[in-house]
Amino acid sequence: MKGTRWCRCAPARKQTEPTVSPFHDRAVPSGFWHQLLRAGEQAYGGRATQGLMTALGGANVTDALSWIWVLDDDPAEHRLSEELGATPHAAVPRLLHDLAQRAAGRDPAALRHFALALALAGRIGEAADLWRELLGSGPQPAAVWLNLSTAHAASGQPERAAQVLRAHGPTAGEPARTEAGRRLAELDRAQRQIARETAMMESQLAAVRERLQHGEARDGDRLRVAGLLYAMFRTPASTVTADEVQAAVQAVLDEDPADPAALELLVGIRIGSGDDLQLGEAVRRLEQVRPDSPVLRVVREMYHDDPALARREAEHHRRTQDLIMRTVRGDQGAEAQVRDLHRHFPRNPEYRIALMMAARNRLDRDEALRHADELAAGWDGEHRVHFHVAQVYWWTGDRPRTYQHFARALATAADARDRADVYEMMQAIGAPVPEEPGRG
Repeated sequence: MKGTRWCRCAPARKQTEPTVSPFHDRAVPSGFWHQLLRAGEQAYGGRATQGLMTALGGANVTDALSWIWVLDDDPAEHRLSEELGATPHAAVPRLLHDLAQRAAGRDPAALRHFALALALAGRIGEAADLWRELLGSGPQPAAVWLNLSTAHAASGQPERAAQVLRAHGPTAGEPARTEAGRRLAELDRAQRQIARETAMMESQLAAVRERLQHGEARDGDRLRVAGLLYAMFRTPASTVTADEVQAAVQAVLDEDPADPAALELLVGIRIGSGDDLQLGEAVRRLEQVRPDSPVLRVVREMYHDDPALARREAEHHRRTQDLIMRTVRGDQGAEAQVRDLHRHFPRNPEYRIALMMAARNRLDRDEALRHADELAAGWDGEHRVHFHVAQVYWWTGDRPRTYQHFARALATAADARDRADVYEMMQAIGAPVPEEPGRG
């Protein structure tokens, strides 16, 4: 069996990729090197999201980990890591394109090389997709599943990272088995640390709320509530929703519409909400009172007209859509992630639509109807909502509401393609199709 090697790289810099350097501060088997994960820089949503979390605060499991990318004992992988380190930032996309071409035939070695290069270039989501594909195609070197666990951790999914380690670690050879055990122990410590920090925040929140309730508020107490809720919202497995944070922030802004700290929190909570208009309004308000805010620097990086940033944004969108499609097809792991996203961003209808269609596909009538009713009540005028809700009402036998929402889907269609989708869906499910304007 081929060996597995760990390599450590210097921290990533804006214009260059890291270079390999020896790892001396950990006892490892002879011939092994270590490369630190660029922890959190590419957390789900990209480097800018992690920067925002740093600017605003909030506990994060990834920050407590010292995980590593792993190189297989393959000279080509080591040459590749060195080549990436020496490649100018502007030339990295071309190198990745060449590797993608070589991997087009799905040769396992070429796929492993491409996945490693994507990870080193910061495109962790795409790398994870390839590592999952490799594991699904047959036995793979330990580097594949170890790197997949690292990718899940970097994407803010510690439970999925642990699942990978538990699935492959016990039957692996050394040193991979020991490394898997070390990572699981580190994950456990990190999660217990987060639990302690969360409990402390909950106690602080309860104390501040009690002061407010009894008329004993101190200066800044409303802002403390908003800040604590935001920090808890950013904590894995939190039950705090975006709406709760926004309500707390609004309570501060009702007293002082120009409070810069509250406006920073408002920008933070509106990122990921799916409403760019509201985000833009919050950004403009913050620009007026604190133009040098670190939160604004992060937002400008996210939305700057930079091809690399545009690519990361497109990749985030692609991964979100892939997650939604897997949810609809019945992938329980994907559905758990979408439920978590919906809990955090209840005003983004995409996640509820996905959960509704998944429930329909597994014949869960009660849950599908619950989602349909809530979508119909809360998002009138949204074409995608009417389009999907109509299908669920047809499935449950509610013909009046089926026709009502198909009519609303036609009325709110943005273009001819949207209207054609509605007509095709009505034909596909057997609903009466009205005469399409301009036809025959």
